[in-house]
Amino acid sequence: MAEKQKNRFYEYFNRDKKRLLNLLKSQGIFEQFSQTHGYLYSVEIGQQSGQSIHLKVALKAGALTILDVFSRSLVATAE
Repeated sequence: MAEKQKNRFYEYFNRDKKRLLNLLKSQGIFEQFSQTHGYLYSVEIGQQSGQSIHLKVALKAGALTILDVFSRSLVATAE
């Protein structure tokens, strides 16, 4: 993913923390706990070109901080 696009996602969700909090509540996946950043979550914010776009979000003392924007490949399952 291009840095310019990462920055757009970062800026948008930093301005709209309420929407980010709602996404975190509804589809946030707990990743780990960090002494520095607090609770770390992955939140899917969309899909593009066969990739799911995620934010890495930290929650510490009631404050939300976006640490990274990254993509994961979508895995199709055969049934």
